[in-house]
Order: sequence, then structure tokens, then C-alpha cells
Amino acid sequence: MKKNNLLFKYIFSYVSVLLIPLLILGIIIKAYFIKTYSQFVLEQKTEQAQKIKTSLDMQVDQLHKFALQISNKRVFSRYNIENNPSAFNDIMKEFRYFIHINTSLQEVIFHLNDSDVYYMSTGTSNNQYLFTDIMKYDEITSENSQEFFTSITSPVWIKSQTVYNPTISCENTMTYVVPSICNNSVVIYQLASCFFDQLFPEKEEELGTSIFLLDQEGQLIYEHNSQEPLLHNTERMRTVEDGHIELIDIEKKKYYIYKTTLHSQSAILVQITPELFIRKQVNKFSQVYYIGLMVIVLLSSIAIYCHIKMNYDPIKKLGYTARMGKIKVPEDLNILESIEFAIENLSKGFVTISEIDKKMMQESRLFHLLRGQYKTVDEFNYDCKNLDLFISGSKFRVAIFFTEFNSDLPVPEPQIINQLCDMLIEYEVFMVEYLEQFSYILILSGDGGQDEALLQRLHFIQMHYKEMTGSNLTIGIGNEYDEVSKIFQSYNEAQYAVEYKLVRGAHSIIFYKDICEKQQPSRYTYPKIELESLYHAIINGNTVKIEFIIDRLINLIRKEYHSLFLATCLCYDVINTALRAIHDITLSISFTEKYSRVKFTSIDEFVEVVEMICGDIIQCLEKNKKSNSSLDINEVVAYMKENHTDPNFCVSSLADHFNMSISNFSHQFKSQMNQNASAYINNLRIQSAKILITSTELSINDIALKVGYHQPSSFIRMFKQSTGKTPGEYRIENNREVPDTSDFI
Repeated sequence: MKKNNLLFKYIFSYVSVLLIPLLILGIIIKAYFIKTYSQFVLEQKTEQAQKIKTSLDMQVDQLHKFALQISNKRVFSRYNIENNPSAFNDIMKEFRYFIHINTSLQEVIFHLNDSDVYYMSTGTSNNQYLFTDIMKYDEITSENSQEFFTSITSPVWIKSQTVYNPTISCENTMTYVVPSICNNSVVIYQLASCFFDQLFPEKEEELGTSIFLLDQEGQLIYEHNSQEPLLHNTERMRTVEDGHIELIDIEKKKYYIYKTTLHSQSAILVQITPELFIRKQVNKFSQVYYIGLMVIVLLSSIAIYCHIKMNYDPIKKLGYTARMGKIKVPEDLNILESIEFAIENLSKGFVTISEIDKKMMQESRLFHLLRGQYKTVDEFNYDCKNLDLFISGSKFRVAIFFTEFNSDLPVPEPQIINQLCDMLIEYEVFMVEYLEQFSYILILSGDGGQDEALLQRLHFIQMHYKEMTGSNLTIGIGNEYDEVSKIFQSYNEAQYAVEYKLVRGAHSIIFYKDICEKQQPSRYTYPKIELESLYHAIINGNTVKIEFIIDRLINLIRKEYHSLFLATCLCYDVINTALRAIHDITLSISFTEKYSRVKFTSIDEFVEVVEMICGDIIQCLEKNKKSNSSLDINEVVAYMKENHTDPNFCVSSLADHFNMSISNFSHQFKSQMNQNASAYINNLRIQSAKILITSTELSINDIALKVGYHQPSSFIRMFKQSTGKTPGEYRIENNREVPDTSDFI
């Protein structure tokens, strides 16, 4: 056999169709996502810088507001300071309160420019002592301090440095000087550098982002996480446009720089992010993206493998089957060529099909024909080449033979039907066996217009089938059509016609068109009187009347009820009437075993079911009559004497106790005792009441309850009807005189 490359072709086709476009699309999407993600990271950094700027603006605004308050308060006026010896105490209190509410402040210093005194929250100091022994600035000394503060006309920042003596504090301090024109003074704010450190995100130094605070001249005020090359290029940072991000080179390294100016215009905030940091962030995203892409490729590969296996295995098996068959396939052909070679030889008729295979293929084609899957006769004939199936007629219809299965036949039933179908010489007959149980579907093809001849042939077939099998054969015939695609419609019509045997009876020939003609809208007479008569006949056990009414109902169904639905409903109404009668006369008939498999599909079977039910009813009624005639009256009387004082004791409970109907028990009791059972119970209760009235001191109400009356008024009424006196009058006349009831039966 030629080396098989089909599997590799499958793999290559799936890979080229699915995986390669997926990878190309993944690369395009990656480039887009990397660009978008880079912008996202830079925007995050910009937002961080804006938050820092906002915090600084808020702090500087507070300092300016406090400086403005100082210039307007009387405590800080030159007159108050010069003439009030305790003025420095008021100034200290103001400063301490402001430092208390601003935790970032280390100290606040107030200085009149033409004075040598500096006021602080901790006290006062002169110029020499303050800038020599307490604090030291690179920019301010005791010699130039007066000149330095006098020259300041706008707020200025002094760079972060260690100001205080190490014995006081080693923390870096940022100084902000705000001049006041009103009283020719300055306010010096000293802020802890930790305040600025708190503004930056945690572990920002690990990410490589640097923050610079510059004055308007580009001098460094404060730096966070700075690198040495950046400290020497602060002037370059000033050239960046405010509010924009620019990529610049600093000593052969690229940095993204974002610059923004504080609201007070006193300082510039610069954020510097190395390009390397952005690359690291993008690389992290790329790793996640590639992992996801690999997972997608892996899942796609698994799906491709499953599809290849699912599609390739049947072809492989088909190729193996082609080589193992009766066709001699050349060895140099691959799988597809082998299958093609086998199919071509089959279509040319070079292979003999076995009878079993041919029969199965014939049934398959006929099933397709019944389902309406062939649009034309030529299409069917071409598909059935070499299968001995050929249609030449121009008209088509379906007939269904519904049989009664008989396993004792000497010849199998399908062979009998085949022999009978040979009698339909005017038609081409194609038979499908057992499409439904005990049914044979015949597809008839001919010239059409032969309904009378067809009816005669079918009567002849019915007669021969009856002689050969002793069973009934019901035939349903659908309408005739001139299109092969409408055979399915004719089949449905034939099915309905067969079901119509419920009205026509078994062993009938039923044309669907005849049913349609008789089912014209008409007024149906519902046999209400007949059903009521049937009910009373069953209750009374009148077998002659039962048979008469059943015959009338069957004739009504056959003559007037042409609708299958209405006929079926009436049949079940007859059965329900019989069951209602059984329930009302409380007959003990069990339907569980005897009737569990009973069904009817024709009017004859329905008659058998109704006769079976009525026969059981009559048999049960006769049995009950025999058992009821042997009623022991002495046993009944004894039971009544024992239980008559029970308020719930009545004729119904008596009938239930002796397994009889109320009407039958009442009839039997009256025939033997010459009085009703209820009157007898009442007499027993009156006699018991007489005894209690004359022999006890019980009240009339208690006596009524003891003898079986729920209401004393009912007892008094019944007692007076029986004796002509009320219980009270009877007690007065017959006090202590006990009546003799031994002879009362």
C-alpha cells in the first residue's frame, strides 16, 4: 500500500487554518496591549505626582494663611511688641497652637526685620545666639541674616538640610520663608522632611521613580530616591514643558520626566521615571500574556487533535473496510483513493450485494421514500440502482395492512402478505414490514383513477387472509398524489384511516377520502338518556336491558359518530357509566389483574370489553343476592340491643357491619321484622329511657345522652310521640315502677 500522508495533511490543514492565524493575531494584539499598558503605567505615575502636588499645595496654603493672620493680629504688631513686656508669651501661645494642629511643622519663627529678636514657640533669641548655637544654615549666618531676610520680597524655600545642633535634632529640615509687607517682618516655617516622605508611595525606591522639589531658579530644595546623575541635571528638568511627560537622555540613560508647578508658584515638582522601569512593568505584563497565549495554543492543540482523531478514524476504518471487502483494491492507493475506487466499482455494479444487505438497503430506501426525502421519481430510481427497486407509475398512495398477530400460523405472516400483494396486479407494490407492530406499509404506484378496482382487489385479499389465518385484516388507504414527495402525507392519511376502525370495526377497508366526506360539520346527538338507562339497568341487574342499550349505543357510534375523537369519547363514557354503577352499588370487583392489559382499537373489541364488565357486574350482583338472602335477624337484633345507646349508631353503620348496601339491608330487615330498622332503634332507646326515668334520679338531659340522643329536645319529642307523655310526666306517674322489657324483640 502506498505510504499514507493523509494524517499529516489533516494536521497541516488544521494548524494552518487555526494555529497560524491565532499566533499572528496574538502578536498584533500584544503590540497594541504593550503600547496601551505603557501609557497606563505612565498615567499612574502622573496621577501619583498630581496627588503629591495637591498635598503640597494644601500645606503651603495653610502656611500662607497663617502668615496673613500674623500680619493682621494685634499681638504681632510692632507697637504691641515694643510696649507690652508679655507680648512674647502671647506669640509663643499662637505658635504652639499652630504647631499642634500642623504635625509636619517643627518650629515657627517670627522676626521683625529691623530688630535683633527672633520669636519662637520655645522662647526668644537674638541673631548671634540663634544662628550660631541653636541652628546653622548654609545660606544664613549671624552676620548676613539681617540682610538675607530684608532682601526677601516673596516666599522662598531653603533646601533641605540638617539645621539644628545634633544635641537637639539630627533630622533634615525644610525651611519656608514668607515675608510680610504690612509690618516689615518674616515668618520662618521649619518643616520636617518626613512630611514629604509620607507623600510618596511605599517602596517607591524599589520601582526606581525619583521626586525632586526645585525652586523657580532650578535650585534643588528636596529630593526623594534620587540618583547621582540626576542631581547634576536639575537645570535640564526645568526645560520640560509644564504638565507634560517627556523622554530625555541623561548620561546615556533615558528617563520619563513629568513637571508641574505648585499653586503658589514657589516651587516646581519633578517626577522622573526610568524607561527601564516601564520596560520591567511591560515585561511582567508580556509574561502573563505569553502564558495565556500558550494556554490557548495548548487548548487549541488538544481540540485540533480531538477533531483530527474524530474525522480521521472513520476514514481510516472506511478505507480498511474497502480493502477487506470483495473488491480488489490496488496496493499502491492510499486511504482516500482506496475508498474512491471501491465506491466507483459499487456504482458500476461490479460487486454483487448479498441478499441480507440488499434487503436492508431496500428497507432503508423505502423508509426515506415514506419520509418524503425523495423529491422526484428519477432521484429515487437512481439511488436504488442494483437494488431491484424501480418506480414507473405516475400516481402514488400508501395502504396499511393492520393484522391480528397469530404465532401459530404454519407460514410466517410476512410471506402471506407478500403472496396477497401479488394480487394487486394494476400497481407496483413496495412493502415495508413492521413499521408499527402488526402493520405492513404498502407503497402503491400506478396510473391512478382505479379506486373501484382497488377496492375489489382489497376485498379479495381480505377474504383470502381470513381463510389462511383465521384473523381479521383492517386496511387503511391514503389519498392518491402525483408527486413522490407527498407519499409521506398519504402515509399519515392511511394511519388515520386504520385508527378509524374503532368506528367501522375490524376487518374493514377504510379510504381516507370517505372519512373526510362523512366528517362534514353536523349535529351529533349525545345519548344521555341511553347512558342513564344503562346505569339503572346495571344497578338493577337487568341483563336483557343492558344488552339492548349497548346495541343501541354501538349502532349510534357506527351511524352518526363519524368523528374518531367523538366516537372514542363516547366509548369511554359508556365504560365510565358502568364503573359509576359499580361504585354506587359498592360491588367488590377488582380491575387490577383482569383488566390491566385490556384495550380496544375497534368497535368489536369495545363491545367485548363492555360485555366483559357488565358480565362481571351481573355475576357479582347475583352473588350478593344469594349472600344477602341468608341474613340472620337474631344476630342483627342482638347487635342493635348492644349498640343502640351509641349516639353515632344508625342504619348506615349496621349495613357496613353486615357488608350490605343500605337499601338492601333496609329491605331485608323490614321483610323479616315488619318495621323499619330506624324505628326499631328508636324503640330500643325509648325503652332504655323508661327504665332510667323510673329507676334513677338522673336528669332528663343526662338520660337523653345515655340512651343515644345528641339533643335533649329530640329525645323529649320522640318520647312523647311514643308514650303520649313527656319524660317528666312519665316519671311522676311511674315513680320507681320498672317496666318489663324482656319480651321486646
